[in-house]
Amino acid sequence: MSDNTYEGQIFSRVFSRADTIRLLLVEDNPGDVQLIAEHLSTIAEFSFDLHRVGRMAAIDAAFGAGEFDAILLDLNLPDSTGITSLQTLRRTHPEKPIVVLSGMVDDEIRRQAFAEGASDVIDKNDAGRGALARSVLYAIARTRIQRPADPDAGSVLDVDPSAVIVTDLQGKVSFANDAAARFFGCDSGDLVGSELGIATEDGETVEIDAIADGQRRVGEMRSVRVGWRDEQSVLNVVRDVTEQRLLREQLNEAQKFEALGRLAGGVAHSFNNMLAVLMTAVDLLYDAVEDCGPAVPILGQVERASQRAAAITRQLLIFSQSSRAKPVPVPLNDLVREDITLLGRLIGADIAIEAHLDDMVGSVWVDPVQLEQVIMNLVLNARDALPNGGTITLETRPIDLVDKNVHDLAPGRYASITVQDDGTGMSEKVKAHVFEPFFTTKTPEAGAGLGLSTAYGIVSQASGAIAVASELGEGTTFTILLPADAPEVEDEPADTDHRVALPSGSGTVMVVEDEADLRHIICHSLMGAGYDVVEAADGLEALRVVATGETPIDLLLTDVVMPGLGGYRLAERMDKRHPGLRVIFMSGYADVTAHVPKLTGPNAFLDKPFGQRALLGLIRDVMSLSSGAT
Repeated sequence: MSDNTYEGQIFSRVFSRADTIRLLLVEDNPGDVQLIAEHLSTIAEFSFDLHRVGRMAAIDAAFGAGEFDAILLDLNLPDSTGITSLQTLRRTHPEKPIVVLSGMVDDEIRRQAFAEGASDVIDKNDAGRGALARSVLYAIARTRIQRPADPDAGSVLDVDPSAVIVTDLQGKVSFANDAAARFFGCDSGDLVGSELGIATEDGETVEIDAIADGQRRVGEMRSVRVGWRDEQSVLNVVRDVTEQRLLREQLNEAQKFEALGRLAGGVAHSFNNMLAVLMTAVDLLYDAVEDCGPAVPILGQVERASQRAAAITRQLLIFSQSSRAKPVPVPLNDLVREDITLLGRLIGADIAIEAHLDDMVGSVWVDPVQLEQVIMNLVLNARDALPNGGTITLETRPIDLVDKNVHDLAPGRYASITVQDDGTGMSEKVKAHVFEPFFTTKTPEAGAGLGLSTAYGIVSQASGAIAVASELGEGTTFTILLPADAPEVEDEPADTDHRVALPSGSGTVMVVEDEADLRHIICHSLMGAGYDVVEAADGLEALRVVATGETPIDLLLTDVVMPGLGGYRLAERMDKRHPGLRVIFMSGYADVTAHVPKLTGPNAFLDKPFGQRALLGLIRDVMSLSSGAT
């Protein structure tokens, strides 16, 4: 470590190069002893003499044989565990700096250790690269500057990276280093002579807040009584933990949304099962009623409601990250018009929505549910920027990009969607972070900072781009560009017309589904289409049925996620027993498709929810493949 480095300036004023720093290590694990010795050797300019004892009871004898500059303490020892070890050591050797070592450091251990007088708390897993050695040197340096005879105390503390403030016993500041000035957002000279205004006990650690450069800072301040320039004083050392707190809050948010995502995914999966029952039942009822009967339009309403409900469950699955994108040709203007109808109910009566839709904009190749989510996020953000009302404008138009463009997109024709508001606008600083996860200018109750980052991810996945333009007081414009080379949307294929006969076939299908209502209606549908059916409630029951050998199976139709034995493991075991078996997997979870096993026979995947026509059509297609095809 050179004297020109940050730490070098500090340590060269406290330690002589000829000094040997004697440390007492209280550690019972020989492997950790060796690792700690290696960590201390990483700063070659200082010589550490490490003496080790394995029990608390051996500490007094060690001090009887010689003095030590500091103590390294493992909290879990054969004759003492936890914070009790630190408390005992502080009572017997209160003047010695103690660095606590632990294999598992959490916030509570850190808080308790500082409250009991530890100089630092180091996770053994993070002690390398000089971290432990520097912590020990800083701890000893702080102890040495408490001596009244030390003339260089102030200069040492000036280059300490922690904020250090010395006050008299009444709380009046007599010294503040540069780090303290940075933490509190002022000059160190302004702090001297002022009242600290924070009452602490000797050895106590408290959390404090400060505003510096318009940003909130969080610190952990430990206070100890010291001798300072021949006066009894209080040494306050503030560790800036702003970044750690921010990271912890973001991790908490991530864990919260992960839990909500799992809940949403589970709800959506259950809903998909119920919707599959409903949609298949509608198809069956269409065949049971006359084409011109009064029930037909009612069934049409039920069918459309089921499809809309399926789209809502897909939004839940997108939120839970359990749904993959399903790009299809989407008439962009039609989608925007439908969204405006829905959004008008969400933004409030004092905000107007205007639409300028270019008729030359055709279709884009995108997942319509995901694009709806993007537009909704942008409009709701625009609403929040209009606390006193205003106007939100949605515009579409075609645009041609040349070889080089600011969006770094491939040249070609694109469809542009803009969402513009005349609200409060954004600063340059906010714009620079607006698409980052968890970045938000809202209160924690109003938003988690995930809407725009999600929008960015969806648009990028669709091979498009999203950009923002804004100035404070001048409103904000978000622009989305999506490839506009999607094929034109044709009328619905003939095989979805309920007047066309349902696909039929022959052979034996084993249906494995743990949701009883769905299993029963699938079996009913298959038998009506000419198939023989064998059913099982889960994978284990399916194996027991197959083991009897009474009925050869031509196709296995199985749910993926089931209790006991899931669909993938069932398919693998049946494939070994019957090589070349045809398999169709069903699931409402999209993420399971990444783990489809390799089978010897043809296989396919059917997303829930589905109707009878989609089910029978896929079975017909897979049954037409030769056994053993891939």
